[in-house]
Amino acid sequence: MLIVWDVETAKSLYGAPCKEQVNEIKFFNQSETKILAVLHNGVQVLTIDKQNKKITSLDVNFGNAKRVFTCCAVDHNDQYGYVATKTGDFYEIALDKAVFKRVGPVKKLFSLGITSIKQLPDGDLIVGAGDGSLGRVSVDSMQVIAKS
Repeated sequence: MLIVWDVETAKSLYGAPCKEQVNEIKFFNQSETKILAVLHNGVQVLTIDKQNKKITSLDVNFGNAKRVFTCCAVDHNDQYGYVATKTGDFYEIALDKAVFKRVGPVKKLFSLGITSIKQLPDGDLIVGAGDGSLGRVSVDSMQVIAKS
């Protein structure tokens, strides 16, 4: 179950069953009712329905791609989400329609999978890999522009 709690009152507000293990969730930056949930084998855009006290979900369509998802980032304007994989790539998804748009990084995977992904103030992504390396990825070109 995914349950949203009111920390001040220690009461649960909304709940939804989950199909599988949830690896990470992120609230949208501009909305208190939208959440991006990274499941083991999929991704969902969740919407809190305050009136009916429940959470509705929309599965992201990745076509034929099969990945184990690890973590996510939501862009500053809530237009795109970035979900990372154990394969070492990440997917850009349009959050309004929950559809896969692009895959990155171009031409080079991160070794031992991606364990952390965050968006920088300028829009680029900072990616942490399982081998301990860090990379900066341009969201415009989806290419690694710096790696250490």
